[in-house]
Amino acid sequence: MNVPVLVSERTIRKCVRRLARWRDIDPRTVRLAMGKAAEMQRRGVIHFHAIIRLDGVDPDNPDDPGATVPPPAGIDAHDLVAAVELDSLLRERR
Repeated sequence: MNVPVLVSERTIRKCVRRLARWRDIDPRTVRLAMGKAAEMQRRGVIHFHAIIRLDGVDPDNPDDPGATVPPPAGIDAHDLVAAVELDSLLRERR
């Protein structure tokens, strides 16, 4: 099954990195995790979900992707929403 790309991981990551730099936050201290799920609805239509998570990087164990810490102060869920909305606007213009 060929699943359409609904969000661009690359664009969202780039936007979050730029926001971090703009706010004097080291972009390496922000971790973005993404996943997608598809479900078949009763009416026979496939419904997609994007799971997007914004975390910080554990300074004691930066190589552990499973270490969950809050994102650095100054970047939050509102910024993640803005990045996803920007990606959506850019996709509409293509």
